[in-house]
Amino acid sequence: MSNLKDEVLRLFREDEGFRMEVLRMLGIMDVNVALSQLTDSVNKVTKSIEDLREEIRKPWEENHRIWEEVQK
Repeated sequence: MSNLKDEVLRLFREDEGFRMEVLRMLGIMDVNVALSQLTDSVNKVTKSIEDLREEIRKPWEENHRIWEEVQK
């Protein structure tokens, strides 16, 4: 049993193809792909929020400027 374990561990360390196949069999590759897609989606949402904040800031500043003029 120890020899089998040692051989599997050696293959895992030294053989990238073996390692990738084990990761695929365990579903880890699918998790990594899903995590990458989720990260991309979060980055897009964050960018959209930043763009919206900028769009809102401009009219807010203009309203503030007009209000200051009215008060004068």
